[in-house]
Amino acid sequence: GNMVVMPEKFKWIGLERPEICGGNEIAPSALITGKVSLAAWVNVGEKACLRAEAFPIKIDVGTEIGPNTAIVSGLKSVNGLPPNVEVGHSTKIGADCVIESSIIGHCVKIGEKCIVSEGSVVSPMSVLEPGTVVP
Repeated sequence: GNMVVMPEKFKWIGLERPEICGGNEIAPSALITGKVSLAAWVNVGEKACLRAEAFPIKIDVGTEIGPNTAIVSGLKSVNGLPPNVEVGHSTKIGADCVIESSIIGHCVKIGEKCIVSEGSVVSPMSVLEPGTVVP
């Protein structure tokens, strides 16, 4: 088979190599683990953590993930929805946020220090003010 050499120097752990498209900026201190797929033009800030233990995390085109933000998919369903994380295109997630097993629409703006809890759905074009907790 052909070997694909990735230009990014991100850290990854585990058996499954994350799927990373071109044009991304991934901070060297970011950690990406498991079934994570990043479309093109996704920016991942310093010390951000994307961890997909059993269910996938999918980040669409042109999304920004702020520094120290954690995006985690769960191990089991909490409300009948699969415990994946999906983030739509052109979404901006601020610093120090926690996103757990939720679906976030396109063109959403999430301020810093927000928490989006398991099983949440954030509609496209929504704006979450800094410090918002979505139960």
